[in-house]
Amino acid sequence: MKPKNQWSSLVLLALGAVISLLSLRLSLGSLGHPGAGFAPFIYGLTLGGISLLNFFLGAEAEEGASSKKEGAYSRVIFAGGSLVFYALCFSILGYLLSTLLAVMGMMRLIDRVRWSIALSFSGGAAIASFLFFEYGLGVPLPPGILRWLIQ
Repeated sequence: MKPKNQWSSLVLLALGAVISLLSLRLSLGSLGHPGAGFAPFIYGLTLGGISLLNFFLGAEAEEGASSKKEGAYSRVIFAGGSLVFYALCFSILGYLLSTLLAVMGMMRLIDRVRWSIALSFSGGAAIASFLFFEYGLGVPLPPGILRWLIQ
């Protein structure tokens, strides 16, 4: 990894730690009733975690970076198309099915992951995020055509 990338990762890690620590001054609340400091705390943890991943795994990614540039534009187009599909089908298919299809499509078209891995990961992500939002945060999500299964 280049020294500039290492330093930027460390700066972002420090920024994430500062954000998280300052958000503790505010009320974090709970998952059902988040306080004013909840979102900044999660954002700071996420920023710190991603910067740690970049710091430790960035060296391995740079070695194969030149070979991955060939299909970069098509991957961006596939990602954008997947998000447009997600937005259009969200209320019709519902949260679970549209999330499963969008994540699985991105994994298959962009990252070329095997079907079994894409299906299991996207299914797990859709179910876990549904349970988190619906029951953890109390945010109602559209059931779509799976209304009979969810209710």
